[in-house]
Amino acid sequence: MQVLPSYLTILAHFFNQMYVSEGASTMIGTKFLLALPQMMSGIDYKLPRIEFHLYTNKVPPFYVSYSVRWFNGSNVLKGATMLLLANLDLTVHEITSEIQTYNYKSGTGLRFTFCFEATQAFGLNVALFDSRKSGAFITAMPVEAWGKNYFVLTLNATPSIQISTEFANKLSISLRITGDASTGVEYKGNTYFNETLELFLSAYQSFELSECKRKSFRGSLTGTHITSTSPIGIVSGNCEAVVTTEACDTEQDATEMSKDIAADMMLPTDSFGKHFFLFALRDSSTPRMYLVLAKLAKTKITLTCNGKIRRYNTKKPGMTREMTVAKQLNCLLYATLPVMVVQAQMSTCSNSDKRKRGDPSLSLIVPFELFYYFYTWSTPKNIDAVFKRYVVLIVLQAHTGSILVDDLRVEEPTLKCGDVQRLGEKKRKWQACEIPVGGALHNAKIENHYYFGCYIYGVSSEFGYMSPAGAIISPIYNRCESTITTVVIDDLIDNDCDGTVDEELEDGLDNDNDSLVDEDLGVTIDNKVLEYRLWQEVSSKSFTNCGAHRWGYKCQRHCDNCLDDCNKEEGSCHVCKAGFKDGSSGCNQKCGPNEYGEGCSRKCDIKCDGDDCYERVFGECKKCRPYHWGLHCLQTCPNCQDDCDKSYGTCGQCNGGFKHPQYGCNSSCQTNEYGENCARNCTAKCGHDCFDRIYGMCSENDQAPWSRWQCSRSCSDSNQYRKRLCNQNDTHLHDCAVGQNRTSDCYVHKKCPLECPQYSWGPDCENSCINCISDCDKFNGSCDKCRTGYENPNMGCSKADGKFSEWSSWKCFRECESEEQSRQRTHCSS
Repeated sequence: MQVLPSYLTILAHFFNQMYVSEGASTMIGTKFLLALPQMMSGIDYKLPRIEFHLYTNKVPPFYVSYSVRWFNGSNVLKGATMLLLANLDLTVHEITSEIQTYNYKSGTGLRFTFCFEATQAFGLNVALFDSRKSGAFITAMPVEAWGKNYFVLTLNATPSIQISTEFANKLSISLRITGDASTGVEYKGNTYFNETLELFLSAYQSFELSECKRKSFRGSLTGTHITSTSPIGIVSGNCEAVVTTEACDTEQDATEMSKDIAADMMLPTDSFGKHFFLFALRDSSTPRMYLVLAKLAKTKITLTCNGKIRRYNTKKPGMTREMTVAKQLNCLLYATLPVMVVQAQMSTCSNSDKRKRGDPSLSLIVPFELFYYFYTWSTPKNIDAVFKRYVVLIVLQAHTGSILVDDLRVEEPTLKCGDVQRLGEKKRKWQACEIPVGGALHNAKIENHYYFGCYIYGVSSEFGYMSPAGAIISPIYNRCESTITTVVIDDLIDNDCDGTVDEELEDGLDNDNDSLVDEDLGVTIDNKVLEYRLWQEVSSKSFTNCGAHRWGYKCQRHCDNCLDDCNKEEGSCHVCKAGFKDGSSGCNQKCGPNEYGEGCSRKCDIKCDGDDCYERVFGECKKCRPYHWGLHCLQTCPNCQDDCDKSYGTCGQCNGGFKHPQYGCNSSCQTNEYGENCARNCTAKCGHDCFDRIYGMCSENDQAPWSRWQCSRSCSDSNQYRKRLCNQNDTHLHDCAVGQNRTSDCYVHKKCPLECPQYSWGPDCENSCINCISDCDKFNGSCDKCRTGYENPNMGCSKADGKFSEWSSWKCFRECESEEQSRQRTHCSS
């Protein structure tokens, strides 16, 4: 039996991950098949080489079978059978002089396939090193995540596309050649231009579409469309990529810019997305280019960077738009229809004065819709003395204090976070946070299993690579057919057809406030999950005993937006409450532009003289002032970080100490919670519950006296609150405040202060601020300025300033018909 190339190294690692059900996948699975870009350089002591990094969490240990299929035609080479043990790195070396097997001279044609198979789930990272200035890093996708429909992306110069199959397969490759299109692609003595190439592959075989042997080829295969009868996996990129956007000193310097392997696995079109975070790499000094490929015709793309907006359109499927972004700028990208986004790092000039950290690399950008809650990866060892590795996490700003890498909390100065980007209708605040890591096995997560994005990159002088550490691979934007009655926990499928996967917990609650319960089951953290699962398994169903506006099995779903009660089996109703529509789905859809009222049946422009409404329930034409909403703007949302929705009172982020932004942040943090949205954990910080819910202080030492108990500024909140400041002499605590609340009867059976007439305030409008020049605050009576003779506007100008003369005697009016008397006094100016 022949042995394998000497530059092939297999590294096996053990770590935490989990297996997912059939129909969708993360980047772990039981089988990996792939071919890789060809090597372009000669041989030195350690390079070129390939490293395969394997990892899993399964206990007890299990075997992974490794082989190379179709080696030299039809041979099957058994490389190794590896036992994966906890916390053990296994390195297998194979020695041979057959380096030309992986040399670029083979060109377009059939290729051998690297195969990794096991009975348990594992993950695979692949590191390629062609030379000390040329390398790539790929997070492989398992067979479970493959698709049948792909568009591919490459850079200019020596494009290379590898296609692998598990079963006998028919491929259809519709070529799209840009740049050096006059030469076409050569295969078996024929030259193919922008036309369709059809071929058959046997099981476990790979095919490479490559122009690596023609170094003069300066074209791209971006937009090439590949379909198959059975699922396939595709690695796409370049053997020697060149991305020329920087000015070099000479023409020769530009021509001889550092060239690099650039490759990554392509997403099947089913998993294209619409929302993307484009982030800067702090330690890379080369600019970035993004290739955005549209799945469908007439796709509109919006790129927002630092408040500046760029817009692009695509006319047909597979069309790509190039976008260059400054090297330290974070951006958001939105597409009206699904797209794939790939980041390309720029080349540096070969002139020594222009050399910079980083080099061409090709990396898939994961859409927000495919973020996961746990990532593991293994990074290569040092290439040279200045080689550095990093992980970049795309997280909500509220979660930056809950990041765990290798199960340890990461905080400043190790954690470097960029500027905030606001995404979606709720304007949620996302940041890219960068953390340096070593050359070893790593994992990343956020407390309470929140979803986030994760990328890994490495840079040296004229060397660079980048790749996502993982993602959900799921058909999120295909025609969706709801499977609410048959969902499986962690199935990673968009069961409720809302464009996201697994956004709910298995706890019997409507976590995402869409009037459905557990329709996309995510990570379970509720203590009563076992009890919940037990009654879910009961075979008999009973809908008839559900109360008003409740329906479904165990009456766990609600239809609160229906005007009358809904159908107990399917949740539909005839008439929707004001501000909502679509009775067939239980009135879960809010009114759109120019709509308001019951079932969204009324038109705003008729009521508002041609303008749209500012809220959708009553059709208010006048916009409410900040932190007020609803009819006549009488409702408030003082605990929202930003202003709330004027129709529904919802907001994107709560102030410290409050939660439930979908309800206007009207709930206080409970035991063991603190911070914005109550997202932080007291026990993790203090080892016990916090003393306050805003800042998470651990004790009450050196506190100022408590203020008096007061009602809140929300008439729907009957509790009383008080607070006290920290020790003013403590420089670390002087600006913080802690608070408590207690059950009370604030505003119960009393008129809400917001309904008080001018110059009156408080519950039942029992207090007056008639001495204020303008109307006062309805909750505390404060105003801006007092009338002459009165002072203390913070108390409603209720106190005279003591500068009046004595009253004159009472006198009758000069009109004989009047029955009133008057008197007067003078205000003294000094």
